[in-house]
Amino acid sequence: MSYQAINRARRFLLCVLLLCLTVSSIFHFRSHTPPRPDKAKRPSFEIADIANGDVLYGDVSAAVRVSHAYNVEGVRLLVDGQEVDTGGERNVLRADGQFVMLGFESDAFENGPHILVAQGDSGNVSTRTVAFNNPFVHVDVGELFDLNNVQGIPKVCRITARLPSAQAWTVRIETFVRNPQIVRKFSGSSAKINLIWDGRTDGGAVMENNPYDVVLTAASQPNHPITHIVNKSGGQQFP
Repeated sequence: MSYQAINRARRFLLCVLLLCLTVSSIFHFRSHTPPRPDKAKRPSFEIADIANGDVLYGDVSAAVRVSHAYNVEGVRLLVDGQEVDTGGERNVLRADGQFVMLGFESDAFENGPHILVAQGDSGNVSTRTVAFNNPFVHVDVGELFDLNNVQGIPKVCRITARLPSAQAWTVRIETFVRNPQIVRKFSGSSAKINLIWDGRTDGGAVMENNPYDVVLTAASQPNHPITHIVNKSGGQQFP
């Protein structure tokens, strides 16, 4: 064998050896590299944005992760075994998956620990143990009719709520706009609220038929007001 042939054979064997070493290194790296957090397998059905032990107040929005082919209309939300009115499901596609957004008012319940459960119509279940901490509990804001409705019977908006203890509180009726204006204000000091708004301003003028914010503030938590919406309508009930 000539000298040139021997050199070509050596170069070929060297290339094969380097290729084998490269493949072996890549395999070893992949087999010993932990999966990236964003690639880790996630549950296909879970309450994603609320963790066990979270303290919630006011309006709560639970994001339930579902698969892309899931029947989102079949997802329900329960608090302590009681199904809550979520106002309808909202399907949202985010970078981290597909979600069903279910909202509810935590101030409809007592403060303290609660069991939050999302259920799907395919038997899927996701559970979270949380706590509610609201300045008001069992808040109820009734629907408002125009004083001169078609039946001729004056209707008012009744506002009821309970506080953890007797203390000063305020209830404001505000316009439902970006820069709200106060149209009516109530105040008192007690452990219960039971009042009515007749659709008028503090000066007695009848307000237009529009949505309004009902803002409740307690002295114990002045920076955490509770807000509900009331629809003032003429002649018919608004849902």
